[in-house]
Amino acid sequence: MLKPRFGEQHKKNPVKTRYETNIQNIYHNFEIVVNCMTILNLMKQLFLFIGLIFITACSKNNSDENCKFLVNAAVNVTVNMNLPQYNQLQFTSNSVYIANQGNKGVIVINVGNGYRAWDAADPNHEQQPCSLLTITGANAVCGCVDANKYSLFTGGSVGTQLPCGLKEYRVTVSGNSLHITN
Repeated sequence: MLKPRFGEQHKKNPVKTRYETNIQNIYHNFEIVVNCMTILNLMKQLFLFIGLIFITACSKNNSDENCKFLVNAAVNVTVNMNLPQYNQLQFTSNSVYIANQGNKGVIVINVGNGYRAWDAADPNHEQQPCSLLTITGANAVCGCVDANKYSLFTGGSVGTQLPCGLKEYRVTVSGNSLHITN
């Protein structure tokens, strides 16, 4: 028997050839869909992995967790620097203590280009009667055995590195008056 020439096979049984071609096309399209789904699944896993890295890489500031000894006590006081007890605030490096505000009072200091106000309670241990800070020059010192020392210019600890700095309050200047709030 003679071999059919090229193209004659299609003429003899065109239905079988079209059927086979359609099945091949369907199978090919199915392979494309499966490959796309695999790629999408891999991309989803990659984005999930990257997101997980970002979430776990960002950590809380541990010093905030150590600084929970002070409460958010209300502070709202106006200081008239014309009064004798506050007159020294008109000069740089001078500070005053104001009772009955915040946790244990407020310490206000003239820092030269403005004023800063700090809570007069030591933020680095539980509040006790001795944890009231006293003014010593440009520093504040805790009355407890630990005798923590803080700069009234920066609010940071002096000497020993402590996890918590002083709690600061907002100071607004209006003429010769200071309005201190939180």
